[in-house]
Amino acid sequence: MDSNVISELIDNIPADVLKSGMPGNEKQKISQIKMIKQISAMLFKMIPTGINFKAHTTDNFQIWGTLKRESLRESSASLVLKHGNDIHGTWFMSGIIDTLPNCDSDFSANWGTVISSFREMTSPLQDFFGKQKNDIGVTPIAIFRKIPHVKATL
Repeated sequence: MDSNVISELIDNIPADVLKSGMPGNEKQKISQIKMIKQISAMLFKMIPTGINFKAHTTDNFQIWGTLKRESLRESSASLVLKHGNDIHGTWFMSGIIDTLPNCDSDFSANWGTVISSFREMTSPLQDFFGKQKNDIGVTPIAIFRKIPHVKATL
């Protein structure tokens, strides 16, 4: 999921489409649309822009992370056009493990309400971007796959 693409989609939803499901008169609907677009713009400025990915390891663990747009060889739109939502095959990744599943429970118990409040705020964002609490969070350094050896004849 590319957060910039989602932000652009929200900005470009026709007002008539948004208004159709909203309560209130025309003036109230326009006011609500402006507020929704302002809030979404603010949220997308706060979150790191990038492309979210999720993968499964051979041990049946799920990993989740973000890819920097400038580190990709091609655009996220090109990847979606070529592969759709899923890129199949066996891939290898070298990276940094940032979070383990449920590893912060002791930490949050010591900090009490501050961490609980922060978790309540960030949990919906993590859900929106596909990060579940059982996922291993990673920062990839390199993602690659093995290219099979093919004999070429000229």
